Amino acid sequence: MYSSWIKGPQQYIKTRFPVSLYMPCAAFLVIAGIAGGRILRPTDIVLTYVFALTLLLQFRLLDDLSDIANDRRIYPQRVLVQAESLLPFYVLFCICLLANFVLVAVQTGPKHRLVVLLLLNAAALLLHYGLRDILTGKILRYHIIIVKYPLFVFLLSGDVWKSRHLLLAIAVVYLCFSIYEALHDKSLHTTPGAANSLLIEIGALFAVSMLMTLAVIGSKLTIGLLQGLFGLLSFLTLSELFLRRRVHLDSTKSGYAVFILGFVLILNFSVGVLL
Repeated sequence: MYSSWIKGPQQYIKTRFPVSLYMPCAAFLVIAGIAGGRILRPTDIVLTYVFALTLLLQFRLLDDLSDIANDRRIYPQRVLVQAESLLPFYVLFCICLLANFVLVAVQTGPKHRLVVLLLLNAAALLLHYGLRDILTGKILRYHIIIVKYPLFVFLLSGDVWKSRHLLLAIAVVYLCFSIYEALHDKSLHTTPGAANSLLIEIGALFAVSMLMTLAVIGSKLTIGLLQGLFGLLSFLTLSELFLRRRVHLDSTKSGYAVFILGFVLILNFSVGVLL
């Protein structure tokens, strides 16, 4: 019994929460949180990074638990579908939930983040177990679901000295996840309006990168020029991916390029903010 309780969650993490994907994703969110001007000590870095991972695991698990009925039909090979009992996975979810509240409480910064985390969990439960079937529009639904990632950045930000800088980083995170969904999800390739939405978001990401450039170029000329260059390269790269998508030359992994570009934009910007 003990072996089955451990083996199931271990197999789930291996297949649905691979470290090669989610560890860089956690780093992406942590760097975005630093853009507000927070200076991290070594212990803060560890706690904040662990917090990012537990947030991602909790909400990944919530997505899969709430969607298990569809997975039984479409993905019968998944761990949750084949599990004899879902109890170990609900226990894992509760452990992540409790850990996240503890990690918010112990980090520096305003304690109203506990309220934000509580509201985020309440909204996620309502969405996944109440409103998910009502939100039939694919474009609207994924845009609502990915709101959690900017909120993750806010929760990870700790002490926020320059909130306008944090808002720019949050905008990059949201746009990166939006663009990724439109590039990665093949069902969206034939959805009316998805191409226009993707084009607008690519343009919006370029606009935000230019605002980042203006925010740092006055005090750090080199950082500002690099920010502008990275923003232009991101726009050109994503425009190429958009054109390839239209003629169906995209690959299943091409969408990950947006996170590389977003990471470079946020990392350079965070360096400019902190220096």
